[in-house]
Amino acid sequence: VPSPSANKTFQVRVASTEPRVLTVDGFLSPSECEVLINRARDHVERSLVSAEGKTITNKHEESRTSSTAWLDYHKNTMAKTLRVRVGELVGIGDFDEYPHVITEDLQ
Repeated sequence: VPSPSANKTFQVRVASTEPRVLTVDGFLSPSECEVLINRARDHVERSLVSAEGKTITNKHEESRTSSTAWLDYHKNTMAKTLRVRVGELVGIGDFDEYPHVITEDLQ
């Protein structure tokens, strides 16, 4: 799959069809991984569980022990770079050209 923003072509392999799992070797360079880890390090927080009822609430749940770091792609260059690259990979291109497409910040 060509990625103009990364200036290379990615090889996508099917690791499993049920559940669908694809691998993309070299999607991030070692230096990009390092930048991403360093940027996320100060934002790591205990993960929340979303509960839906009359309103959506986020809460801590004893059974959930993971941590998450959210990186806002409007404020973080690496998150924006990855968002663009994912768009290219899945054939959407620039997510911003499709206002009906909802994307989360990078986690």
